[in-house]
Amino acid sequence: KNMRKAAVGDSEAVHDARVASRRIRTAISAFQDCIRPHKTAEKVSKGLKKQSAILGIIRNTDVCLELLVGLKGLFSGGNNLIFEKLENFFIDAKERRMDELRRIIKKKKFSSLMRKLRNFIRDGLSAEAGDSADFDAYLKYLKAALSVRVKRLDKEFASLDSEPPDTVLHRFRINCKRARYLCEFAAPVLGKRYS
Repeated sequence: KNMRKAAVGDSEAVHDARVASRRIRTAISAFQDCIRPHKTAEKVSKGLKKQSAILGIIRNTDVCLELLVGLKGLFSGGNNLIFEKLENFFIDAKERRMDELRRIIKKKKFSSLMRKLRNFIRDGLSAEAGDSADFDAYLKYLKAALSVRVKRLDKEFASLDSEPPDTVLHRFRINCKRARYLCEFAAPVLGKRYS
């Protein structure tokens, strides 16, 4: 739903589709050893990653345009030619990516990916997920996945300098988001401690 809205320029839908894509890929990654069939999970994750990259560029372009409008307002008395050129550059760049997103959505591959994703969500982790022994195994696996993520974040945080480079901070921020998404995913079955 958000992908189709994003393709017509809805900035909020671009953001929502991007976040949803990341959350789904995080859940797939966390349960990669439990998901059957593996190829379906890989295809869904790979397809979402490509779309998420395009959505990210569109979102970043929107942010740049918002910043330009603010800067342009600060320099309202002067020559705004440079701002107009930059604004046109970002508008053109966004439109190219929007065209790319529209092409993706129109392809049969996109419909197939969305169908696989719906089936994947509907069918759950595996056909055998129904009995309580399997459910307990999934809970144990989920707790272990969360523990690994938290330990990795602790180690990563401890290694940060007092003035870490932006790239290191960005990677840490992304890893924190992934851990948060996994906690949000786990909270309904594991309890408040994970919310």
